[in-house]
Amino acid sequence: MRAHQAAIKQRDEAIDLAAWMIGQYAGLAYHNPKKYPRKPNTAKQTIAPVDDMDEDDIKEIMSAYAEMHNAAEGMRGGLNGDDA
Repeated sequence: MRAHQAAIKQRDEAIDLAAWMIGQYAGLAYHNPKKYPRKPNTAKQTIAPVDDMDEDDIKEIMSAYAEMHNAAEGMRGGLNGDDA
């Protein structure tokens, strides 16, 4: 039960983050369209070389990517009417 609740909380946080990012993009597009980024802001972020990271750092980064991927897939599935 706790694992299920943790998964739901994690999913809700990922959806909240995605909605926040969409709001950031929408606000920028409306108020200052000339500065709208050509690539997502996450594409600009740099990650330290793997040699400089320990196993926990790598797991944290991979978990963040997995959360964003799962949130995007969940949102896309909802838009298509799929019940994933």
